[in-house]
Amino acid sequence: MPKYVLIAIAGGLLTALLHLSTETGNPVAAIFAYLTLLPLFMVGLAKGLAAVAISGTIALVVTGVAVKFTVAVMFALAYAVPAVAMVRMALVKRQTPEGTTEWYPAGRMMSWLTGYSAAALIAFTVIAGDTLAELVATYRADLEAMLQEPLVGEGDISPAAVAAQIAPYFPALFIISWLVMVAINGSLAQRFLRRLGWNLRPSPSMSEFELPKWMAIALAISVLAWLAGGQGAPGFIGWNLTLVFSVPYFFMGLTVIHTLSRSWPARTAALVILYLFLLVFRWPVALVVVALGLVEQWVGLRQRFAGLGGNQEEDQ
Repeated sequence: MPKYVLIAIAGGLLTALLHLSTETGNPVAAIFAYLTLLPLFMVGLAKGLAAVAISGTIALVVTGVAVKFTVAVMFALAYAVPAVAMVRMALVKRQTPEGTTEWYPAGRMMSWLTGYSAAALIAFTVIAGDTLAELVATYRADLEAMLQEPLVGEGDISPAAVAAQIAPYFPALFIISWLVMVAINGSLAQRFLRRLGWNLRPSPSMSEFELPKWMAIALAISVLAWLAGGQGAPGFIGWNLTLVFSVPYFFMGLTVIHTLSRSWPARTAALVILYLFLLVFRWPVALVVVALGLVEQWVGLRQRFAGLGGNQEEDQ
């Protein structure tokens, strides 16, 4: 049996173990579950598409046998299929006329992943149908129960008020969390493999992160659907899709900041302050970063103010 098959089987078993750790009911298991994609990405980015396909299949079968078929289907949609697709795109390369090797861009991988998420959100809304309002109400009640104490601040915001504000956006919040999880696991896998010298492709540079123009069109359509749809299903889908399609532009905005900050004398301190502001103020700062990403796509701030020279920072 080829060595890569044994590695793929081991990766699939580890993936299933991480995913099934949540079945124990231990809150700490959530940390392990968050890393479910890490073995799949490491196997794929080190051993290729066939290896990650084997790993995903092994994990899928083990999950189905250990729990039930519906859980296995959700595992396939949320982990196995995206991992195989992302590895497939990550390993695509071509020779340029200049004789250099050009790998599939990270920004395009992110755009396809976002499109997959948007399709899942639309499918969820259509399947939910008339029960959508009931699902929102259920999530609102669960969220309110989690927020036991009023939030300290101006006016002492009550858990009920917070839950009422967040509940209509719960599909987007889940998807955004999933997108960030995929990005983190993929980045960690590439970083580990590069340190070990097992990576099949070089790490993409943050300064080369670009999004296709159709992403801006999709975002604009989402905003229009939100504004025109009101409180009905079109408005619900539009607002949630607006949040989802904003995620790639958030990453784009961060690449702009990282690229432009290279010449700053206190760059590290400035970046630490930025991420602290993101943790403390969240949405207001995140919206500014998203807006910066949108401006970058149409104006090219990095080329105008920093250039894309040889001193490029890798995406860690």
